[in-house]
Amino acid sequence: MLQSLLEAREKSWSAKPLSNTLGSISGVHLRNSTDLIERLKTIDFTDKILVSYDVAALFTNVRLEGVLEAVKRIVANIDDGNLLVPKIDYIKLISMCVKFRSFTFNNNEYKQLRGLTMGSPVSTILANLYMEMLEADKYMNIMGRGSTWLGHVDDVIAILPSSACVENKLRRLNVVNKDIQFIIETEKEGKVL
Repeated sequence: MLQSLLEAREKSWSAKPLSNTLGSISGVHLRNSTDLIERLKTIDFTDKILVSYDVAALFTNVRLEGVLEAVKRIVANIDDGNLLVPKIDYIKLISMCVKFRSFTFNNNEYKQLRGLTMGSPVSTILANLYMEMLEADKYMNIMGRGSTWLGHVDDVIAILPSSACVENKLRRLNVVNKDIQFIIETEKEGKVL
């Protein structure tokens, strides 16, 4: 019952103000495939390689403290008129939603021990904001000059100078946060599969 109430409230008040802010922390968030295509059109691929970095099990490995830090950053810049409650209460309500991680399977109720709840309307947005914070604070610096990083939730397309050591970048990315671990696929014959 409490889970149903929280989910209904979450759909109506929490997701929209945050979804309107996607891309505002790092500027590399992709809204959809059309956005990806438009951004790729502006990149000179001469002497570049294309790499796909994917986060393994993002939702269950997201640190809730980091999610709430990202939410605080975002909410600080949201106009008060776009929230139904004062900012401090909004942050408290988001905190309650992410910490209430129960789910039902085969008519049994369980509590998820780590990360964000799969299927929650706000979890995808929160995972995006969390990744944007890591991108802005850490990941884009690792990629370095002459590189492009474009991401959506747990998928990243990176365009790197052909001289870049992709494996070294992967190691450095995976040191940033022990819970957020990337795997890679590199370009083969101009394609990432």
